[in-house]
Amino acid sequence: MDIPAPVQAHPQHAWPANELEEVLTASLGVADAGGRLVEVLGRSSVWVPLPSGGSPASADLDLPMMDIDGAAYVPVFSSEGQFLSCVGSHMSFAVAPARDFARGLPPQVGIAVNPGGAVGIPLPPPA
Repeated sequence: MDIPAPVQAHPQHAWPANELEEVLTASLGVADAGGRLVEVLGRSSVWVPLPSGGSPASADLDLPMMDIDGAAYVPVFSSEGQFLSCVGSHMSFAVAPARDFARGLPPQVGIAVNPGGAVGIPLPPPA
C-alpha cells in the first residue's frame, strides 16, 4: 500500500497524544529502546487503516500492506492524530489493542507504527 503524502495537520491532535507516542519520542537515538517500545505498544491501541472499509467486527478485513527492505508490514498509527496526518480522513479505520491485532497477523508479517508520521518504527514479526 502506498501511504499518501501527509495532509495538513489537525491542530486538535497534539504530539505526543498518549504513552506510546511519549515512548516513541524518548526512544529516538536510544539503541536499546526496543524492549520498552514493545512493552508499551503491547498495552496500547493502534489505528488500523481499512482501505475497503469494514470494522473490527467484520469477518474479513482488507488490510493494507507495505514493503520495508523486502519484508511485509501492515501500517498502523499510534493515535487518531497520526492517522489523520498521514492517511487523511478519506479512509476508514479500526482502533484495536496492538497486542491482539499483532497476534492475528500471519507469522511473516510485521507492523509499521506511524509510517510517514512524527516518529515511527517498523516492528518485524519476531517482535
